[in-house]
Amino acid sequence: MKKLFLSIAPLLLLQLAVKAQQTAEKFVIETKYLLALPEGYSADTAQRWPLLIFLHGAGETGTDINKVKAHGPAKLIEAGKKYPFIVVSPQTSTYGWQPDQVYQLLLNLKKQYRVDNDRIYLTGLSMGGFGTWALAIKHPEEFAAIAPICGGGDTTDIWKLRYTPPGVFTGQKMMWSPSVTAKKW
Repeated sequence: MKKLFLSIAPLLLLQLAVKAQQTAEKFVIETKYLLALPEGYSADTAQRWPLLIFLHGAGETGTDINKVKAHGPAKLIEAGKKYPFIVVSPQTSTYGWQPDQVYQLLLNLKKQYRVDNDRIYLTGLSMGGFGTWALAIKHPEEFAAIAPICGGGDTTDIWKLRYTPPGVFTGQKMMWSPSVTAKKW
């Protein structure tokens, strides 16, 4: 046994001397979204366009992107409505919006499409209203205005939105209407 150990010992020491190998890997969270580009988007490649992001409610959560067409801008676009801005309606596959994930989507949209960085708007319905508040509080510098619909959230850092006009809707009433004269569509 002692002879066996002595014959294997140099091999063990050699293995310890070899540095550990590492490879660079990445983890990607897929985010499906509906995209509607305005008329004329392809014609003028220099023009920058306003961007509206709509966060759906809990009923549209899942992996069937067509569920997102149930409410909001995606429903109106499906019915033939045309908007003079880019409309993105992402879908979350888990309950609740993750602000970091939506922020990464926003950064990707700004790289992939001709987005006017001074005219990015965020809205959401119910669970999407909560997501609107959460993302806007975390990254207020990104949004010209927000319009959460029937959503609440943690107000601890609400002060961060002091320069971001909100339009807050609950039911059929607008709770507060901003004057967004400096950054019109």
